Amino acid sequence: MSLISGIGVDLIYIPRIIQLLKKSYGSRFAHRILSKHELSTKPKDISNPIFLARCWAIKEATFKALDEERQSGFTMKNWSTVSNSARPTVMGDLIRQNEKFLASVSHDGDYVFATVIRTYENTK
Repeated sequence: MSLISGIGVDLIYIPRIIQLLKKSYGSRFAHRILSKHELSTKPKDISNPIFLARCWAIKEATFKALDEERQSGFTMKNWSTVSNSARPTVMGDLIRQNEKFLASVSHDGDYVFATVIRTYENTK
């Protein structure tokens, strides 16, 4: 039986990401928030503000779904968002055995909204 052990949400205003990309940050911003996996599988997307907003929102929602102990060691580069289907998957070094992060992301106009639910499979 799966138990919900954390819920996180985040809302990103895409023009804010565009503003960061236009400043001197450019691809440095992408390299600060994307994992090695994301950078290697999506090299064309590192300047796409919707892709970056989506990754940021999912990772921020993941942070909010974590317990305080793991929040203190959280860095965005250690977490990846993978889209093998319509539902993104969250992967990271700090995921414990029997734990899953279920993500949902929506984009409408200038906003990206993400929800992450952290579940734990109770094997007892």
